Amino acid sequence: MATDWAHLAAYGGEYFEDFVAACLLQRFPKGWHTKPGRGDGGVDFLHPTPNGYVIYQVKKFAGPLTTSQETQVKNSWARFNKKYVDKGKKIARYHLVTAWTPTDKAREWFIGDVTSAALFERQWEGTAFLNGLAGDFPGTFAHFFDGPNPLERLVTQKAMLASVPPSEAESMSFVDSVTDRHAVLQDLLDVTSPHYFVNPSIRMANADGGIPFPTGEPGVVHRFEAIDDRRYRVISIVPKHSQATEIDPITIHINFQPVPGTSEETELFEWRTWGVPFQSVTAETFQSGGPLSDETPMTGTLQMIPEARSDQSWPPMNLERDGVRDDHIDFDVTTVTRGIVGEGIRVVAESASKILQIELRLSSSGAGSTQSIDLTGIAGKLPTEVEPQLRLLVGGEMPTRYVFRAEGQVLSVVSLDDVEWMRALHSLAQDLATLQAFVLEKEIVFPTLREIHPDQRTYIAHLAAVVRGEPQEVPWSNLTLTAERDKPEEFQRFTGRGHLVIAGLPTAFTLGQDEYRLITPIQHVYSHPSAPAGFDFAVVRKGDELTLVEGPHSKLTLSLPSEAFSEPYVWIQ
Repeated sequence: MATDWAHLAAYGGEYFEDFVAACLLQRFPKGWHTKPGRGDGGVDFLHPTPNGYVIYQVKKFAGPLTTSQETQVKNSWARFNKKYVDKGKKIARYHLVTAWTPTDKAREWFIGDVTSAALFERQWEGTAFLNGLAGDFPGTFAHFFDGPNPLERLVTQKAMLASVPPSEAESMSFVDSVTDRHAVLQDLLDVTSPHYFVNPSIRMANADGGIPFPTGEPGVVHRFEAIDDRRYRVISIVPKHSQATEIDPITIHINFQPVPGTSEETELFEWRTWGVPFQSVTAETFQSGGPLSDETPMTGTLQMIPEARSDQSWPPMNLERDGVRDDHIDFDVTTVTRGIVGEGIRVVAESASKILQIELRLSSSGAGSTQSIDLTGIAGKLPTEVEPQLRLLVGGEMPTRYVFRAEGQVLSVVSLDDVEWMRALHSLAQDLATLQAFVLEKEIVFPTLREIHPDQRTYIAHLAAVVRGEPQEVPWSNLTLTAERDKPEEFQRFTGRGHLVIAGLPTAFTLGQDEYRLITPIQHVYSHPSAPAGFDFAVVRKGDELTLVEGPHSKLTLSLPSEAFSEPYVWIQ
């Protein structure tokens, strides 16, 4: 049955013009629908082409034009010329669209009289043009003109086809049949909104089992529902055109309900004051607008997922020791957040090497402003990369003042009264850089700060001193030797006197979870080693092990080999 466009235009009010604009936005996603009251300049819709703009002026005229309607057409044309043509805008074509198909006489009046001075093509579109839009976008037509629940008929028709069991489609494979029904259902989703695509998909969980958040995708809303431990059902809402979010805005209404006395209150305060993304806060949510509008509020836990990207709106920063401007570290700003209450700004930046991270919290009043320096990016870095930056931080007398600058202006000054942990880390970086020349199998790299044990730092410091020619005395608790023959007489010497020299003992050290072996053997001199009380040397056989323990004045001296020994163990009185 033919569509009575005159009736729809006469009784549909603004729906008629909005229908045309909604269809054109889907046909030309880069186009633009101008709104009345914003100075439309005689244009309802325009889209760019290589030859210039194509203009559409829509009028809900349902029959031959009255004198008043002719005046409206002329006025729209005059406003269009003033805003676009007179200002040098390149125009490819101008369309007048009405619900009435013009007669030859009316078309001649429009082309030969009203717009005769134009140097571009003009057209007056009628019912044939509108029928084409309705045929191309049936869901949009239903949305505007089919009364309450306009999509029910389309849904019923499509759902009947989609509900046919796949096994009845003998001409297709089972998988192809199911896929075909999925395509029918997708057609249903495509007509649910004139402004948004509804794209369902199944996504695999991340390697750690987490939600596979989309990156670089055009969707404005993504809903995730866990199917099992490995998969998520995802519904993505994607704009069909550039004005989708303006014409049909999607809003998530949030009523925070943090549990009193828990970290939720702190997280919410940090977000409101400084814009720090919260990890887990209870809230009631309700979504309005778009094809996924909620009917009732939902209560759950909210988490903010920050997008990792460089903030180009904030100038680069540098860190210098107060009074030492010739030596500084440059930082690139990675994150800038702002509180929604007050004027708090949070700036996060990292050094070019990504070793140092700083966080500044700035407020115009100075209340609550803080600064922090961290080394979370140290893992995987070479000692020679870490040492220079730590040297700047700990190279002066205590207490130390640091100045943060951006474009020469002082942003913040911070005093650190205790940087002993940085000093210890700086010493470790120096010692590791020294030992690297004696480790040829692989490069020494820093683990995370949590993986560095104090005992590891102490032993590495001793080894670095040794290879620099500085013998080191260290404590020891036991030493295990292997007998080279039966009843070794030398074992009887271990009575808490004398010195046991092990000249060529291969030496390794551990940093975090990694072990590094030195190519230079380290001489170990054990003073006053003793066999366990009551040990019977007569029962020792070749290959047996003997564990020596320290005596009351025992010590272990590490050094580079002082002379060559032919025996692995040398006893010196």
